[in-house]
Amino acid sequence: MTTLLIESKTGPPAADAEERDYISYSAIRAYLQCSLRYYFRYIAKLPEERIGASLVFGNTIHGALELHFRRLLEGDVAPSLTEMLAAYQAGWANPSAPIRFSKDEQQHSFDGLAERMMRAFLENPVAQPKGQILGVEETLREPLIPGLPDFLGRIDLIVETDEAIVITDWKTSRSRYSAEQFDEAAAQLLLYAELACEIAAVKPLRLQFGVLTKTKEVSIDTHSVDYESASIERTKRIIARVWQAIQAEHFYPNPSAMNCSGCPYRSACRRWSGWPAFPFHSSKELLWPCYFLRSCLCLVSSRSPKDVRRCVRERTSVQAATFPFQAGDSAYGMGNRFGRKLGGYVIREHRRYRLPRQ
Repeated sequence: MTTLLIESKTGPPAADAEERDYISYSAIRAYLQCSLRYYFRYIAKLPEERIGASLVFGNTIHGALELHFRRLLEGDVAPSLTEMLAAYQAGWANPSAPIRFSKDEQQHSFDGLAERMMRAFLENPVAQPKGQILGVEETLREPLIPGLPDFLGRIDLIVETDEAIVITDWKTSRSRYSAEQFDEAAAQLLLYAELACEIAAVKPLRLQFGVLTKTKEVSIDTHSVDYESASIERTKRIIARVWQAIQAEHFYPNPSAMNCSGCPYRSACRRWSGWPAFPFHSSKELLWPCYFLRSCLCLVSSRSPKDVRRCVRERTSVQAATFPFQAGDSAYGMGNRFGRKLGGYVIREHRRYRLPRQ
């Protein structure tokens, strides 16, 4: 039986991850972004080949905020800017995989931005929430959807005010969130609200995001999310559908510039033969997943269109024929382009298929 795991904000899955029997929003979101990437991480449990510097940076900022609110929860004095920056620096130590930096970028190039963000945070009223802090990085687990494993979530901050129980999820962003971005992220908070129903048995719940921008002039915005039963039920139905797909082992790539550019499993994706089973093909027989015309999933290897045309013409084996494209290219456009070069033929599972007329 396929197991769905929670994705930690601060590192890779725990060693005993295969024993977990719950689902999480982060794992569901990972499947929706790319089901094959979900397979590599949660089913095959492959180690990450690399991790983006921006992701590490976001985690380090999150760790510094956790230090701040945990001090307040314990009744201590809030940490100073120096202590916050020390927590930030500690977050770079012992990464789960080699860190991938962009051109002319190193760890120290983030230090100035981190200091501006921490300084802006400490000077903002959000650093001293009104009311009593009930939980920081609080883990809640409840059976939310009949027939599915328990749902587990980690809530960044829970505060009780005179009027309500306030649940806050902190995020970092390159720019200010738009209304559409808040709406897209709302499902996470709605599920957390379901988990926190017992905590809020007396007072109403208030849900909000806190967003710190990674800009020259740092901004800190809060955005409230309406608690709507219709939205919650829709989110639950989506999770149920995703869970059914996972149980049916529906794993396939979702190539795009956004998904592939920072993917920690690019080499594994290139070696993927189209079947969940391992081991992969040898390096001389790399099979590439690609979507062709009308969303027809085809498996192609990667030499040149000329070689593939020859294989089609001579009706010989095409196992060694390949297309020279990179992960992150537009797969749909790739299918159109190479479909025309092949004279209307594509290769699928070492057999030739006629492309449908447009």
